[in-house]
Amino acid sequence: MVRLTVLSLVLCSGIGAFAQCPAPRYRTGFTLVDSRAELITSISILPRDFTPSRLVCLATSLKERYRDRTSILVSIFSSHKAASTSLGTLMPVYGREDVSMLAQMHGRYVFSAERHEDYVELMPVLTWEWHMDKGPFDTTIDLPVVAAPRCRVEIQERCLIASNGIDYPYEALKRGASGTVTLTGSVTRGGKVSDVRVMKAESVPEGERDLLANAAVQDLSSWRLEPGRRESAIQITYSYVIDKSLPWNVQTRPRWVPPNEIVISGRPPH
Repeated sequence: MVRLTVLSLVLCSGIGAFAQCPAPRYRTGFTLVDSRAELITSISILPRDFTPSRLVCLATSLKERYRDRTSILVSIFSSHKAASTSLGTLMPVYGREDVSMLAQMHGRYVFSAERHEDYVELMPVLTWEWHMDKGPFDTTIDLPVVAAPRCRVEIQERCLIASNGIDYPYEALKRGASGTVTLTGSVTRGGKVSDVRVMKAESVPEGERDLLANAAVQDLSSWRLEPGRRESAIQITYSYVIDKSLPWNVQTRPRWVPPNEIVISGRPPH
């Protein structure tokens, strides 16, 4: 039987603006290790709870609950089905279904007394090279915090908390196509991106414009930002760049360029 853990109000040390913060409800999924000294487990929370302040409160609660452990690794999913697999607990990724499940891991809490580590991560975009590495869009928040945490990727002060994955279209890589696509859209109060439209698209060669534009639209339509008080407009530019210097085992490498550009470097297949 799945256990539903309900956390009450907790005191988040050193948060200041978040002095008393309600930690999100979570459900425990797959547990790899649960010993006197070590915990490696997965949990799920609601998508709206993947915000810096809520994750800090959750991490503080987890540390208090498992205060006798010297090592804690908690992978945080937006889906309980995904959290119930072994994917977030140092296990390898094998197929497309595994990748789909792993893409729903958007946070992680890490504590190690030996390495003097205590931090929580917001992980909006799956890292394809190795899912336990830090990704280019991840936000690491050292604990305890001394000020309101900020995200690496913010749109009008709203953090990016989830995406299906930012990638270079394989067909475009095969053809050596590059270009830029500028999109507009709306962000609902709940954080979903809707009404995505192509404002401008250019490609080299010119005939690949639609291929790049479709990939950009598909990605931005999957974005989820943290909830806000009102609906707002969004404009993002995707720049697709061929980069033959990327390592042989890296085909796509995205990076965020504030305030509103994503540069996706890609290595053509041999």
